[in-house]
Amino acid sequence: IKHHIASLSGIIPLAHNMCINTCIAYTGSFRYFKCCPYCDKSCYNTIQLAASNRKKKEPCQQLYTMPIGLQLQALYCSKNSAQHMCY
Repeated sequence: IKHHIASLSGIIPLAHNMCINTCIAYTGSFRYFKCCPYCDKSCYNTIQLAASNRKKKEPCQQLYTMPIGLQLQALYCSKNSAQHMCY
């Protein structure tokens, strides 16, 4: 479904790893952290990490964002939505 929406709209969601307890998203200054500085939980699924001998690093949780610039471009593609954006 994600690929279909991306092909229709041109908007591709960006995935960011985040703490399992939603303390932080591992972006910006937290980008290279391996565990949460607040709750000390691992960034990665520890069960899968152990089962793969630390080779498969699957995040515990992800946050999806959509770049605002691409959303605005998509809105301006239609005359009706472009008119609604002028307030």
